This record gives sequence, structure tokens and C-alpha cells, in this order.
Amino acid sequence: LHLAILKELNNPQVDALVLHYSFQMARHLFKKARTEELSGSEKNRLRSLGKWLGTITLGVNRPILHSELSLKDLIIEGFERNQLDLV
Repeated sequence: LHLAILKELNNPQVDALVLHYSFQMARHLFKKARTEELSGSEKNRLRSLGKWLGTITLGVNRPILHSELSLKDLIIEGFERNQLDLV
């Protein structure tokens, strides 16, 4: 539904803002997970956010750049901390 609205608006500035704030929220949640345990609702939010980011990036053949979110570092850190379920 949300992706359909973005496509209907057909506004690159809105797309860029949505993408920027989505990555910002993902970085915030991952940073929080480094220092404390995430609640169940925060884990669900992170899972939904990951699906959303995949839909608006990889789903439309747009790569996730390292400067936006370092997936490799997240996977390594998740493995080392035994938190791969968050990645």
C-alpha cells in the first residue's frame, strides 16, 4: 500500500526523504541494540523496517549503498554478538 502511494506520487524528492528517514530509523534501532536489549515491539519494528527497506530498494533494483547502511558490518557484528536474528 505504501509503495503504491509512493509510486503514485512519482516525486523523487519524496522518495529520497522516505528512504533517508527509513535508513535513519534502521541505524537508530541497530545502535540501540548494541547497548541494550530490544523489546519485542522494537524487534517487530526493525523486522518491518527491514522488509520495507528491501521493498523500496532491492525490490525496485536500487542497491543499498554502504554509506546508507553497512550490511556487511551488521552481519559480522550480529554473528560476533550472537544477534543474527536482528540482522
